[in-house]
Amino acid sequence: MEYYLQVSKTMINKKEDLASWWGEKGLQFPMIRRVARKYLAVNATSTPSERLFSYAGSFVSKKRNSLKPQKVDMLTCLAYNICYQE
Repeated sequence: MEYYLQVSKTMINKKEDLASWWGEKGLQFPMIRRVARKYLAVNATSTPSERLFSYAGSFVSKKRNSLKPQKVDMLTCLAYNICYQE
């Protein structure tokens, strides 16, 4: 991990392209590469965001229209993570 942090600083200093950097250095850091792929990837479709809006819509109704945005965010996050655990 220390070596990764040291090497990744050079990427930040050079303002290197993230995809190119992982293409070159990914084999040196296979476990971190998996995490990076999962969290740095861009979705090819809008389905996940539409699903989140659908969840949020189920919480905000005429009877629950006074929910604060933070509460809706929490409820949506909980429902989404419970239904779609990986």
